Order: sequence, then structure tokens, then C-alpha cells
Amino acid sequence: MTSKPILLVVIFGIAFSMLSYFWLDESFAELSMVHKRDHVATWELITELGNWTWMLVLVISIWLAAFSFSKLHSDNPAWQVRKAQAVIVFFAVAAPGVFVLLIKGIIGRARPYMVEDGAAMFFNPFSFELNFSSWPSGHTSTAFAFAMMVGLLYPRTRWVLFPLAAITGYSRMALGVHYLGDVVMGMIIGTVGAMIIYKWVAPKLGIK
Repeated sequence: MTSKPILLVVIFGIAFSMLSYFWLDESFAELSMVHKRDHVATWELITELGNWTWMLVLVISIWLAAFSFSKLHSDNPAWQVRKAQAVIVFFAVAAPGVFVLLIKGIIGRARPYMVEDGAAMFFNPFSFELNFSSWPSGHTSTAFAFAMMVGLLYPRTRWVLFPLAAITGYSRMALGVHYLGDVVMGMIIGTVGAMIIYKWVAPKLGIK
């Protein structure tokens, strides 16, 4: 994807988030939030799919394994490829993740459970507090960044990874920690971030 379509996708994400902020977030939050304890437990398990801590540990472990095997089997170029792929997946997850953390702290939007009387327009800018880090969704960004990058490397995995990423995004609303606009913007940042990193880093690592 060239720079112009990527820019259009980003603009769409921001525009949708703004529209959702005014007309969709409150009503959708009420519809999607679960309250039964067993349902909450299920969504808490699902939402861990977007936890970037275990995802980065997984990617680093794959890189270490590929690095070791590439040394032991230097005549096998496949391990060099796996090592490069692990590096680019790491950047695809880490870079959007750091970006989202910065934006969250700067914007300082209150999470749904912090808002009283449905007042969605509640901000505490530059607070960098967990309770004021609703926009955008970090779990959603991580899940879609992982899905996008792995999907670019192994196209057949898209049919599994993108639905899982979408469910992860919905789980954030089901648990009452994000609004619809937060999730959509997280999806855009993760997907676009992975695409930009692939376009920029893949040629340098010899990934085709």
C-alpha cells in the first residue's frame, strides 16, 4: 500500500473516532458491556490475546531460537529468514505499542468505568494514568499489529489472526475499559503501523 491510501485510512480512523465520540460511544458502551461474573471472566481471558507483554516474550523467544539454530545450522538459510521475521514482528508490535502509550497519556480520556451519568466527554490530559488512558485501545492496536505483520509474512494466517484481533478489540468494550472509537483507532494504528514498518524494514532485512 502506498503512502496516500495509508494516510486516507488514518484520516478515516480519526474521523470515525470523532463521530463515535459524539454519537456512538455512550450508547454502544451500554450495549456491549457485560455484567455477569462468568461472562466477565470469559472476556478477561479473551482480552489477554492483545497483551503485548506475552506477545513480545513470544517473539523474542522465537528470535532466540532462530538465532541459535542459524548458528548451529549455518548452511540452512531458512533459519536466517525466521530470525529476520521475528525481528520485524517485534518492531511491528513494539512501535505502535509505544506510540499508543504516548497518545493515551497526552489525550487522557477517562475509561468508561470512570465516567458517571454517561458523560463521555471526560478528559485529564497529560495525566499518564491508567484510569485516563482510554483513547486509543492498546490491546486492540497490539492484536491488529501482530495480525497484520504475521499476515503479511504468512498470508494464510490472516483468516485466523484478524478475527481473533477483532474479538480482542470487542473484549475491551465488553469489559468496560474502552469505547467504540477507542477500539477503532487502536485497530487503525496497529494495522497501519505494521504496514509502514513492513514497507520500511522488510527490504533492509531481506524479507520479500
